[in-house]
Amino acid sequence: MQPHCERGSAAKRRQLARNSFLFAAGVFLVEAFLLRNASLPLWLLLLTSLTGVTVVLAATVGMNWKDFMFFAAKMDKVGEALAVSANEDIDLFKSTRLARQQGRPDLPMGVYYFADFS
Repeated sequence: MQPHCERGSAAKRRQLARNSFLFAAGVFLVEAFLLRNASLPLWLLLLTSLTGVTVVLAATVGMNWKDFMFFAAKMDKVGEALAVSANEDIDLFKSTRLARQQGRPDLPMGVYYFADFS
């Protein structure tokens, strides 16, 4: 296994989408809090926020896509080799967290529990 092979490609895309949404929401909330008493018009605030979020997300999601989707494709192949029914939806991070919540012991760094939830 390669490092960072904890999610299949569909699970990795969902994680990127969720993190991107949380980042955008965070930027808008921080700017709304910091500039609540400013004399800037609302349209200018929204335009600068939207531009900043778009530029940062394009760069970070682009880098994540280039670097980590390679590992997600490797995880898809591992799932295919193990005959997992939904190999693109493998999420070892989530299955390990659920296993630990169900009372299974903690594992050393980089070791995951696997459960086929499909």
